Amino acid sequence: MRGLRVQTVAALLMLAATLLAGPASAAPLSGNIDDLLPPMPATCGDAVSCLHAALDRSSTGVTNPEDSLPALRSGGPRMDALTGAWLIVDEALNLARLEVAPDADARPVSIQRRLAAENRSQVKPGELRLYSVNTRERVRIQLYDRAGRMTQEAVRQASHLLRDQRNRSTRSIDTRLLAMLYLVGQHFDGELRVVSGYRTRYLNATEGSRHGQGRACDFNMQGVSLQDLTAFAEATFARVGVGVYPHSGFVHLDARDSTYLWVDVSKSKKSKYRARPVRDRVSISKDPTMHGPHINEELLYQPVGTSLD
Repeated sequence: MRGLRVQTVAALLMLAATLLAGPASAAPLSGNIDDLLPPMPATCGDAVSCLHAALDRSSTGVTNPEDSLPALRSGGPRMDALTGAWLIVDEALNLARLEVAPDADARPVSIQRRLAAENRSQVKPGELRLYSVNTRERVRIQLYDRAGRMTQEAVRQASHLLRDQRNRSTRSIDTRLLAMLYLVGQHFDGELRVVSGYRTRYLNATEGSRHGQGRACDFNMQGVSLQDLTAFAEATFARVGVGVYPHSGFVHLDARDSTYLWVDVSKSKKSKYRARPVRDRVSISKDPTMHGPHINEELLYQPVGTSLD
């Protein structure tokens, strides 16, 4: 069993190295993620499913990297080889999906609208501005290129700023979450002040936390009320988690399968609150982040303060 696990980890590391290598060493993407992986005579379906099945076997049934780290339960901030390999592959798959995802439906805009957006004094089209209140790092990320495609380098930059500050570990951030953060920043034409992004499970995130999956962010914006941030998120996104923390001064935003809304008025971490599931106020067809990581020109050059249809 140990030999199998070592072989699996080695294979995953080789795969990750291939996917993350530069253009000189990586094979060109053909438009199908299956072509990135060697043939497998397995019955698990597509290549991505087979890869996750191999990860499951190699870590005795777990599907999340932190689940293979019992040391974290006792507070030990260390990673074993399996977890390191899992996170590398997790990033490789996240970035590879950007390459194989189709462009958004074309919705061209006028030259006047483009120029107006490009001449903004604050956030430019395609730009996501983040500031970490913990490390005082500030980045201006060109999340989307001029064609409206989310770029790999941008995901890496955002993932680095949203890393776990407690043990300095990084997980590739969910592209849908990044798209939501982008639309928030564009709507309010400002910088998102990040309180918390990725948090390692069992170390400083609970088992079911979206923070532990790289799918959640706590933030606020200077000059924008928490109520306005919440109202925009609830009116724009489907299948989303939106939490307001008035005493702590931030909004929680995450990507999930069923919408939950909550307000946490506690002043102590020991205080409990109850999230309430609600019917989506926005249909899936109207939420642009539900249709892939890339956006069209209509969203790329969205006027400041405009609510999405």
